[in-house]
Amino acid sequence: MHPFLCNETAYSFKGSTLTIEDLISHAKNHGFSHMVLCDTTMHAAYKFYHQAIKAGIKPIIGLQFKLESTFDSMPLQVAVYAHNQQGYQQLLKLASVSAVYQIVTFETLKTYGDEMTLVVDTSEGEVAHLLNQKDHKAVKTLFETLRTLTQSFYLGVGDQALKTQFNVPCVPFYRAMYLQEDDAPTHDVLKRILQVESQSTQAQPLNLVETLSQDLDAELAAFLSKHALSLTFKEARLPSYQTPDDIPSDKYLRALSKKGLGKRLSKTKKPYQAYEKRLEKELKTIHELGYDDYFLIMWDVIKYARSEHILVGPGRGSAPGSLVSYALGITSVDPIEHGLLFERFLNAARMSMPDIDVDFPDRKRDQVVRYVKERFGETCVALICTFGTFLTKSALRDSARVLNVDKRYVEEAIQTVKNYDSVSALFGDADVKNRMKQDETLKTWFHAASKLEGLPRHVSTHAAGVVLTDQPLIDYTAIQPGLNTMYQTQYEQADLEDLGLLKMDFLGLRNLTLIEDVVEQINIETETLIDVYKLPIDDEATFRMLRDKSTTGIFQLESDGMRQLIKQMKIRCFDDIQVVLALYRPGPMESIPHFLARRFNKENVEQISVEIDDILKPTQGILLYQEQIMAIAVRFAGYSLNEADLLRRSVSKKDANTLEKERKHFIKKATEQNRDKALAERIYDYIVKFANYGFNKSHSVAYGLVAYWMAYLKANYPAQFLAVLMQSALNNASSMRHYMQELHEYGLKLISPDINLSTDRFVKKNHALYYPLSGIKNIGKTTIEAFKALKSVDTTSYAHFVKSTQGVFNKRHHEYLIYSGACDGFKLNKRTMKENLDALLHFLDYDESFALSDFVFERYEEYDEAILREKEIEAIGFNIRYDEFKTYEPSAVKHQWLWPTNLKDAPLHQKLTVIARITRLKTITTKQGKNMAFITLSDRAVDMDSVCFPQTY
Repeated sequence: MHPFLCNETAYSFKGSTLTIEDLISHAKNHGFSHMVLCDTTMHAAYKFYHQAIKAGIKPIIGLQFKLESTFDSMPLQVAVYAHNQQGYQQLLKLASVSAVYQIVTFETLKTYGDEMTLVVDTSEGEVAHLLNQKDHKAVKTLFETLRTLTQSFYLGVGDQALKTQFNVPCVPFYRAMYLQEDDAPTHDVLKRILQVESQSTQAQPLNLVETLSQDLDAELAAFLSKHALSLTFKEARLPSYQTPDDIPSDKYLRALSKKGLGKRLSKTKKPYQAYEKRLEKELKTIHELGYDDYFLIMWDVIKYARSEHILVGPGRGSAPGSLVSYALGITSVDPIEHGLLFERFLNAARMSMPDIDVDFPDRKRDQVVRYVKERFGETCVALICTFGTFLTKSALRDSARVLNVDKRYVEEAIQTVKNYDSVSALFGDADVKNRMKQDETLKTWFHAASKLEGLPRHVSTHAAGVVLTDQPLIDYTAIQPGLNTMYQTQYEQADLEDLGLLKMDFLGLRNLTLIEDVVEQINIETETLIDVYKLPIDDEATFRMLRDKSTTGIFQLESDGMRQLIKQMKIRCFDDIQVVLALYRPGPMESIPHFLARRFNKENVEQISVEIDDILKPTQGILLYQEQIMAIAVRFAGYSLNEADLLRRSVSKKDANTLEKERKHFIKKATEQNRDKALAERIYDYIVKFANYGFNKSHSVAYGLVAYWMAYLKANYPAQFLAVLMQSALNNASSMRHYMQELHEYGLKLISPDINLSTDRFVKKNHALYYPLSGIKNIGKTTIEAFKALKSVDTTSYAHFVKSTQGVFNKRHHEYLIYSGACDGFKLNKRTMKENLDALLHFLDYDESFALSDFVFERYEEYDEAILREKEIEAIGFNIRYDEFKTYEPSAVKHQWLWPTNLKDAPLHQKLTVIARITRLKTITTKQGKNMAFITLSDRAVDMDSVCFPQTY
């Protein structure tokens, strides 16, 4: 017995439920020396090869694809199998061609197929068609053509008849797509979910025991032996950066870094010598590790972005710990000023690829990626594939859909599965077991869902990753079409990293888009030109706003818990922001009460050792940052920074053996520094306790800077900031009401759209924002662009306005313009304009012989306020002009009454006066016969439940 030659896994997305683990375990369980993978892609090939080798199984890798037709009937269905290293490299190329063009040509196969064996599937495609037509002459002609393409050619058959008939070597060719016979219904369910057309050849279970003739068995044994692979994967190298006049990369990097550092320090009083010493140290490490070109590539990309006026994030991850990155403009955080460590980013004692992740505005990230492709070559740059998988709920829902399971029971099962780890765990549930016994469809459903859970269901694109190679990508990985005319790898991130390929993460950050828009609006509406990189970092208005007002819209600081912590901290400087970002996370959050008590001298800071107390002073004696662990190891135990980084990494893994090994090393190093052994034990225990919670300070500082930029803009330019927030929420009435509430807190008004003053965005005039025409229902972007393109719009009267916008606004548009208040400037009430609209449009269409002044409006009494309020909501989703809260706002400000929106930021255990609308009232009688009530209090944005007890009632 031998393994099938066409084992197709779920990574082909054709309905297979097989996994790599299934193939390997099957081989081991049946004593196979070989195992075959033959997908329609190379997604699983790298993993399969390594898992097979690890299990002592000889791997054979094939690839299925469609080969062009000989007689223009239909493509041939074929598989090719690599003989050796060169054959594997050819597989990568053929898989790429197949993915891009769907059908492989004879010429392509001839070019790449010399170290492969071609097996033609006789049960599908052109061969099957010709055999069914009994056109044996055509079949012979086809086989003769195929012999010219490759030296190794077989027919894949289910019996020997074709071998005798056509004198072509044959191998038994069965397609396995599921593990065992009772998985066939699941295979069928998955095909229907993925909308895969039923294959003419019935797939077989992998564990099917076939009795082969001795002749075919011998053929197969020889075939397997010929194709067992032993691969050496090509070592990836960093791309070389083309420097001017071919200057050596290290010298060019040094020159750029020194020049950049000089610019950074030119207007400061910072000690240049200290910075220069750190720069030289970093450059030395970068060169020794061979990463000069990497930093030059990153510098080039960032330089391009800045030249295109694209806002570049200040940094993320560990990269802000690099002074070279700061000098080159890759990051915007001074690592020396903030106590950040280069070794946390790049450690000469720990060989790993540098990892500089960069944030760009989300709408411009693709522009930067396109530049990388054009700059370094489209064959050397690609996006990275990733796989979406069936999660518990999707496995249940999708399989239920194709099996027509009752929706009510599906929802019951979704609720039940919350109590279990997986779908298969449901089999132990008494109710589920009972239902499966009574209903065969439910049994099929649960079995299918349990098998689907965790399987890949589609290929997706990594949100940030871009891979860059020195040679064409198909030397390392197969490729396929990706987004935005880019190629995409067929190997996922873990495989690419294992191959040593350079991955760069370019992330699209919505908050940077918001910052760009706010700055643009400020620059348009004021005489101030804002450069966020040059904002003062000690702006008191910013910290006052964070303490006293809402942090809505501020990156990382919006959550209720974060707002509460900021208020409790009475935040007063930038360092407080970075502390907040590190502190408000699972783990460190437990230390918040101690942190606050110590900050306000209500609790003593624990004194551990004079050597480390100073390190922990900024965080109130709490070990908060990973960099603090490294600093303690250096100062107390005499570690080098490289060694300290290795310690940090080791203890965070919480492995018992590793912890004990590191303990001995730490104690030994400390005692060599003449430290007390008991104290060293205590400090090591302290490090171990907090190592898993320690946050990367470099990331905290960099993202703290983004938060500060946004807070600064909101504190100093609230109108422009809120205008951009509101623009992003045009289709979200709830968010719009919330932002409208904030406008009033800043003493600003929101004014209904005005056909003369409003545009496609919120416009500030005096102390008000005008609502945009683009925010009116049924008036889309295209209509607004057409309106803006009109050379002139006559607004001398409503009739002239309607006439001059014919072809742009239809009747429905005009109705919503009226209801929104955009036409109020024409001095006609809404009802009069609405009731005359049909007649006016008719007049403009058919009465060209009359002057427009001949049209006479019939006057009507205005709608009552309830209808006006209703019509305004219909047009824009909420009330602006007919907002009943407006009447009470002066009193609220005068008496410092709170709205429900503000209550989450209010102090606890104090008597407060709240102004709100009662939107729900439920009165009940207590056991004592007294009345009390449950009341919902609302403002524009928030509904708040409250209780009115009997005495108050």
